[in-house]
Parts: sequence; structure tokens; C-alpha cells
Amino acid sequence: MVGYDPRMILAFRRRLPLALGLLALALAPTSASAAVWGSFDASRVNYEGGVLSVGEEHDQLRALITANGDSLAAGTPTLTANYLDGVDIFYTSLLNTNAAVLSNDEQAALASWVNAGGTLIVSADIFPLRFYESFTTQFGITGYVNTMGASATPVVDHPLTVGVTSLSVITQSAFTYGDDALMVYQADDGNVFMIVLEPDTGFCSGGRILVLGDHNLFTDSSINLADNTLGAQNMVEWAADPPGLGCDCGNGMLDPGEGCDDGNASSSDDCPASCQPATCGDGYVLAGVEACDDGDDDDTDACTSTCQPAACGDGFVQVDVEACDDANGVDTDACPGGCQLAACGDGYVFAGFEECDDGNGADGDGCTALCDFEGGESSSTGGGSSSTEGGASSDGGETGNTSDPETTGGPTGDNVDDTSSNGSASGTATMTEGSESGSASAEAGAETSAETSSEASGGSDGDTAGSDDVGGCGCDLDRRDAPTWLVLIVIAGVTRPRRARATTWSGRSAR
Repeated sequence: MVGYDPRMILAFRRRLPLALGLLALALAPTSASAAVWGSFDASRVNYEGGVLSVGEEHDQLRALITANGDSLAAGTPTLTANYLDGVDIFYTSLLNTNAAVLSNDEQAALASWVNAGGTLIVSADIFPLRFYESFTTQFGITGYVNTMGASATPVVDHPLTVGVTSLSVITQSAFTYGDDALMVYQADDGNVFMIVLEPDTGFCSGGRILVLGDHNLFTDSSINLADNTLGAQNMVEWAADPPGLGCDCGNGMLDPGEGCDDGNASSSDDCPASCQPATCGDGYVLAGVEACDDGDDDDTDACTSTCQPAACGDGFVQVDVEACDDANGVDTDACPGGCQLAACGDGYVFAGFEECDDGNGADGDGCTALCDFEGGESSSTGGGSSSTEGGASSDGGETGNTSDPETTGGPTGDNVDDTSSNGSASGTATMTEGSESGSASAEAGAETSAETSSEASGGSDGDTAGSDDVGGCGCDLDRRDAPTWLVLIVIAGVTRPRRARATTWSGRSAR
């Protein structure tokens, strides 16, 4: 049999958590908002500082991009299919006034990339206008001209305009655009300043195009003017999000930008009206799988991020409904059933804090309004004090409940001593306990008499005080004014187990 080295097993066990962690990291999906930004290098840009990926002219824009979880690829001198395949967004930056327009190959590579879902952002300048036209003419955007606009304001509600009151313009170019574009900002001179082409506007190529009329808008020299910084942040977030609905969603054909297309209008099946595979959080309730879908990942509302209705015990605290939710099903901790914080009177016994909890605020029913046991009840059964009523001090016999020393009260314990005068062979010595409480305390001893079987008296029935068969002391236990210490000594002597002697059937002790 092949043996195993314990050291190898120990080393494996120590490294297993690390290995599992690395595996989980490798398998974890990347953030949906992460995108790679591309741009030209210094050979196609006005100056090296204007390069998006490294130039100091775009420090703040670059910071917004990385803060959104995105990254920047190194600049490229030429638009090629290979370069464009490695980026999600291409930003024109500050293009060189002397640079030639895009070549036919570059235009073809750009068109193919946009049709496959790429996002093109063109920040136009007042020169060289033909350079910008070579980017956008094939998408229906032409006619670049210089204008005198000094500011721009939103004209529609759009992710690009959220929170923006106005943008400050440095140098502006205006342009013409087709029906598949939407103007989102207009300059103060009445000219168009920013348009967007995307599936929601009827642009059905698969990708998106954003054209803005000032290439200085988001450079470090202008980004802090007016609401330019917020406008830049909106642009970054919009560009990183996936495109909207495909133009031909529902035609039964998988068009660019679509993840599925089943050709029907049902939004409760595997391919809803978004033409993206059904998933929790898409806003469509998938029949038989989801009970709800509110389109968000908020776990504090009525529909949790698991697309199940909020309920006590699901581990999510529903705002204004639950005070807690530990999802453990334990009713004795700080968050019991009902998902409200533990409190006296809620019907649940809070371990370590409450003795009882009967769910009401009433006293007199065994559990007080403070959730304590009433009347000093002991946790032991049987009630009363530890000395039970009628309890015998001997080894198991019952005794009568009377303080009269002449009343024996029934069977007694077998404290065997000398033969009694009535001829009984049992030789039973009986101690009758008096008070109903059964207490053998010195305080109760004033009302209690002890009857013993005296070896000396022989036929004594208990009317007179028996003499101590040990010390020969005639101690009158009937005296009510006997000192407490004396009563304790006598009781201790009487109840002390004695050595049993063997008896004969004739009632005489066998010696």
C-alpha cells in the first residue's frame, strides 16, 4: 500500500483556501461597466500633451474614466481592425491640423467596428473640418462649419444631460445629421452642439456615435467651467454602458446589438422585448422563474435582487416594514420571528435576557410584565420549599403531619433499634415531623416534637421524654422554651443513622 506523508497533506490543506480563492477570482464575471478606451497617439494629435491615454491635457478626464472602472489603451497611429477589436470606445481627442483625413482602409475598419457594437466619440474642432468629416460622413453626419456659440444647454432628457444646466463652449463647430440621430445639446447661437446615434434613436448599425462641437470641452483647461465636469462624467458613464434596444428587435433575426430575438412581443419568456436574454433585474418577470422583477438590485424594497418578494427571513431588511432580518429562524436571539427587534412582551424568550415571555404585559399569570417568573418560582418541579411536606428524615418511610408526639401517623422509616415493649419485631424508631412545611429548622422547632424509641424505657409510647441511648441524658424535647441550639443537637442525634441489630422472631435481640 502506498503511504501518505502527513506533511504533504498538511501543506495541501493550508494551500487549498488560497487555491479556491484564486479559482473563484478567475471565474468571477467582470464588471458590466468596465470598458477600454482607445485614441490616437501623438502622430495624429496636435501635441503630445493632448494624447488621451498619457497627455497632461486630459488628466481630469482620464481620472473620471478610471474612476468609473474603465481603462485606457495606448494610443495608435492608425485605425486598424486589430487595434479597434481591443477597445470598446474610441475618442478623437485633439486631432492635428495638418493630419490627413482617414484613409479608406481606416474608414472601413471604423465602420465595421461600429457595426459590431463599438462606441465612437468625435470631439470636433473649428479646424481641420475635413478630418472630422472623414470620421462621420459614412454615418450621415457632414457639413461641419465654424460657429460663434459660447455655451450649450440640454434640449432632451438623456443620460448625457443628467444634472447639467449648461456647458461652457470654447470653440464650436456645427454640423448636419440624419433622422437616426438625436440632438441632446444646443448652442446659445441656435446651432446644434451635441448629437447621439444609438439604437434608441433609430441607429441600427449595432454601435453608437456621439458628436460634440468643441474638442476643448473636456480638457483640463475647460473641464472645470460651468457643468463641464458633470457633462464629462455623464459621457463616461454613458459610453461604458451597453447599447440600448436593437432597432429590429422582434423580427426573429439576430441583429447587431441583440442577444436574442424570438420574434414575439412576450416579455415573460426567455427573450423579452429587450432582445437580451432574460435575467433577474432586467425589469421583465420571467414566468415560472421570477416572482417579481423591478429592474433594480435594491434589497430593501418589495422585490429583492433575487427577484423574489421581500419576506421576513430572507436576510434582507425591508425598509419601513422590518426592523431586522437575520434569516436564521432562531426565535431566542436579538431578531426573532416577525423580523422585529427582541422585546419583552413579543412572545419570544430572549436567551440570556428574559426568563419568560407570554406575549402580554399582564402580571399575575406566572410571567410578569418584566418577563420574569412570578412569585419566586423555582426552576425545580414540585413547588414549595426544598423540604417537602411530610417528608421523613428516615430512609423512605411516610410520616404523619402532626405536632402531637403521641400520634405516630402511619408507616415510618426503618430506623431499627431495640425491640419495643409491645412485642413488635420491627423495632421501629419513629420520628414524627410536626409542621406542614416539613421544615426541620430551629425556628419551627418550637411547635414540633420528636418521638423516639428509647432503649431504656422499653414500653414507652412517647408520652414521656425518651432518654438518649448514647449519652444517657434525659432531654425533655417537649419543652417549648428549649433553646434553639439544644433542639438542633437533639434532632441531629435522633436522626443520626444507627447501627441495626439483628433480631430474632421472638422479638429479642440476637447478641
